[in-house]
Parts: sequence; structure tokens; C-alpha cells
Amino acid sequence: MKKGISPIISAVVLIAFLMTVAGLAGPYFTDVFENTSDEATNQQEDLVESSKGELEIKEMSYDSGKGSYMVEIKNTGTTNIKNLTITITGDKPVQKRASSSLAPGEIRQISVSSTSREGELQITSADANMDIYRDLNQTS
Repeated sequence: MKKGISPIISAVVLIAFLMTVAGLAGPYFTDVFENTSDEATNQQEDLVESSKGELEIKEMSYDSGKGSYMVEIKNTGTTNIKNLTITITGDKPVQKRASSSLAPGEIRQISVSSTSREGELQITSADANMDIYRDLNQTS
């Protein structure tokens, strides 16, 4: 005759073990799901807020004596726009970051040194999730 645990007792022990594991792991996974949900909500709110930012290039001119472009931009949106980067493509690409934010309705002139007369001027903002392009041939 073989000795061992009866099937009923092994089923009860197995169920007790699973309930213990679930009781210990439950609070951990609850926190993980709550944190993930909170992060997703915050990202969604940031995305909605950033979609309220809009830029307009008011004027763009080139000063051949200084070898630089003067770009006048306006925030036509309803939120501050931060982390602006102005890139001039062409034979000698140049990139310049604007150090401060642009408030709604604010107009700012930014000078970018470049000898490129062919290519594009691109204004981007990581916060506002936007790209604006202007052909360099459209400068005065």
C-alpha cells in the first residue's frame, strides 16, 4: 500500500497556497495599476494643454551684412509655449534654442546666424507638439 496525501487534502492545501499568494500580491498590483492610470491621465492632460499652443511666423528677413535671419514669431494659442527650437536647413544647417517661454499673444524676434540662402526654416516645440516650416526663399 502506498502512503501519501489524499486528493482532498492536497486540493485544500493548493487552494490555501493560492489564496495566500493572491493576498500578498493583490495590494502590489493594485498600486501598479493606480500609478499607471495616474500617469496616463497626466500625460493626457499635458497633451490636451499642449494642443492649445499655436505659433505664427509674422515676419522673416535676412541681413546679408550680419549673415543672420531675423524671425518674428507670435504665440496665437492660449497656453505658454516652451522649448522652442529654430532650425535652418541647407548647405550649413544651424539650430538655435529659445531660452524662455512664449506667452499667449506675445511676439518675439529671434536672430539666427546662418549663411544658408537655400533650404527651410523650421520652428518646433517639444511641449506644444508642433512644426512650422517656411522656405528661406520667402525672406525679404
